[in-house]
Amino acid sequence: MNTLVNTLTGRFSGSLSSWTRDRRGSVSVEFVIGSVLIVAATVGGLDLYRMIGAQGLALHAATTMADYVSLEAAPNEAFIKDLAKFLHRNEIRSPSQAAFVVSAVSRPVATDEEPDPPIVVQWNRKIAIGEDPESPPAGFGESCGRLGDSGGSALRTLGMEPGEMVIVVEVCVALPPEAFVTGGNLFPTLFYQHQILPVRGDRIPEEPS
Repeated sequence: MNTLVNTLTGRFSGSLSSWTRDRRGSVSVEFVIGSVLIVAATVGGLDLYRMIGAQGLALHAATTMADYVSLEAAPNEAFIKDLAKFLHRNEIRSPSQAAFVVSAVSRPVATDEEPDPPIVVQWNRKIAIGEDPESPPAGFGESCGRLGDSGGSALRTLGMEPGEMVIVVEVCVALPPEAFVTGGNLFPTLFYQHQILPVRGDRIPEEPS
């Protein structure tokens, strides 16, 4: 009888020890997997925050530029360039490249002869800025404009009505891979934002000079 009890007890103890070892191993694997997922989520969250932040800063810069130009009857070209450099330095911040495309756009009042008047881009200016404000990145600003360079067709889709006069400011921001924890592998490093504000006066601002 004692022999049977000892045998059963030994088997139960062995089974319990084996289960404990397996459970400990399983917990270790779960801990490693959980730690990896937490680190990945944290890193991805940091890069997502950086991306959303860059988009917000680009929109704020576009709004500030559009607000200035829409208020001026004769915007000063030198001031527009200085304002773009200021916004890049203080709003968008380095390390980055930025391009501002400023366009004055109007659509004539509808008449019987022309019930659907075309949208006219009166003028535009492109300012590209790099980490060195005195050495703008070659060609970066040329690829930024989407609205002013499209002959007004894109603005029509945005709802520009006959008789409207607006200032369109487009901002492109390129962040280097090192600005992201993952080296720019998870999210885009090039961002585009635009702002459209009505002209505050009774005529389109003059072309900057």
